[in-house]
Amino acid sequence: GMAVLLTTSNAEAKEIAFPSARVEEELAAPVAAYMKRFFLDVHPEVATGRKRTDLLGTRRGPFGGTTVIVELKNTVDDLARGMDQVSTYAAYAHEVWVACTPALAAACLDSHTRGVAVLGWDPWWLKKKLAAVGCGLLLVERGEVVRIQGPRQNSVDRRNRDEVRVALASR
Repeated sequence: GMAVLLTTSNAEAKEIAFPSARVEEELAAPVAAYMKRFFLDVHPEVATGRKRTDLLGTRRGPFGGTTVIVELKNTVDDLARGMDQVSTYAAYAHEVWVACTPALAAACLDSHTRGVAVLGWDPWWLKKKLAAVGCGLLLVERGEVVRIQGPRQNSVDRRNRDEVRVALASR
């Protein structure tokens, strides 16, 4: 309760209020379970182009099916890199998502606030940045996954669909 928060350091209090994922693997299980609720077959670490996705979900369908990529992030630098990776992944997946903890999203906003020419706290900056690159956002805390914003729907050309199919078949 509150007594615990009053007797701990700021760092400890933040960890109690907003637990962070120590490693991406702590995000993988709840996100994979979330993806399966949408009838996706989930595959970890799949090669797409020159990159490897953290989680790739596929679902067969009457019009060619759906491919979804979710990148799991647990540091501010990793999240920044993930936003750059989205453009590559968009060529291979109908939907691209980033998943992180609320603590990491808050740390990312805090880090942005300290940037050059940033006038102040912008609580919408992360959502705007992800939307600009067509990426959805999932927050993961204590094993629960919450959809914050959806991604852009991408078209995937046959060559890239076939590349993903070959990568999955060769496992």
